[in-house]
Amino acid sequence: MSGTRRSTKAQGQSLAAGQDGGQDGGQDGGQDGGQDGGQDGGQDGGQDGGQDGGQDGGSGSGGWLFVQNSGGRSSGLNLIGPLLPGWDETFTDADPKAVIPSVQLPSNKPPLIAGSSFPDGGWDPLLKAGAIAGAFSAEPNWKADTDPGPWCKEAFDRMPKDKQKLFPGLRAKLPAEDDVLLADMKVLYNYMLNDRATRGDEIKSQSIGITPYWVNLMACSMRSRPATYSLVLIGLQVAGLVAASHKLDYMRARPGQVWPSIAPVIATPPHPSYPSGHGLQGLLIAECLKLVAPAMANAIDRLGARIGVNREIAGVHFPSDTAASKSITPKVMAVLKKVPQFDEVLQAAKAEWPASVRSVAIPK
Repeated sequence: MSGTRRSTKAQGQSLAAGQDGGQDGGQDGGQDGGQDGGQDGGQDGGQDGGQDGGQDGGSGSGGWLFVQNSGGRSSGLNLIGPLLPGWDETFTDADPKAVIPSVQLPSNKPPLIAGSSFPDGGWDPLLKAGAIAGAFSAEPNWKADTDPGPWCKEAFDRMPKDKQKLFPGLRAKLPAEDDVLLADMKVLYNYMLNDRATRGDEIKSQSIGITPYWVNLMACSMRSRPATYSLVLIGLQVAGLVAASHKLDYMRARPGQVWPSIAPVIATPPHPSYPSGHGLQGLLIAECLKLVAPAMANAIDRLGARIGVNREIAGVHFPSDTAASKSITPKVMAVLKKVPQFDEVLQAAKAEWPASVRSVAIPK
């Protein structure tokens, strides 16, 4: 299908098939198919092309997909046609039981196995970490117990009255917002001038994910020290839950909104600034790991703290965001220790680190 064909059903709209793609591949795509692309053409893909184009197909070559004509760039709502597997049958009235004949299980097959359960080692570690984060959220008063509180008088005043009551006497102790912003921006500006050049690659890597850094440090994975690996992911998930919940309450603007001249080196994340999610994740993971490998506490603490500071150097977090995350880390850890499923993983992880593991001081 040519990318220049037009559907009579949508004048002014283009079939996103070839406008954005070249003959041998699409923008942002590889030879054998890129993001969202398939061999025979699929949503946002081409036969041998990638995202937004392909040689003989493109977006919608296997079905009708219309997008607003935006000067060669496909965008807008994807309206996917009926050629997806099972699409037509989904909307055909039928009683599923009526089309399944009554059958008898063959007696010459092996017997059914009852009373079994899913093996604990069969869990995807990230999914299990998410489930434990769910158990964390079921703990009574976890949100109030981990609340960092406002960072300035004005933030206090913006809180609902019922929440202000949770912090009696706090407002008088808080600095003015202008003072906090000026102090924070001085730190960020110093980072911009002196540290971005040396940490740029690290910052960009950690913006994609911090797990590989912990995997390297602890030599853990699904095969090597799997329970320790699970602790990393539990810290990641629980801290993400806590940080996102408080971000929703405080809705603090990002540094780039406050002062565009800070020019972040990575894309500003699409969620509020306070508290720092990366900062809390790094510190909570560190607290979890020190429980099983105390001999590595120094290295663990260094990595945990550096992850948060890197977000400041990047220009996407204020120092006061990171300080808030640091202040609530012990509170989050206290709640997490109440979760029985976390303790099960913790005990298994401790067994992966024998008592013979110890630190040796380097002579001065």
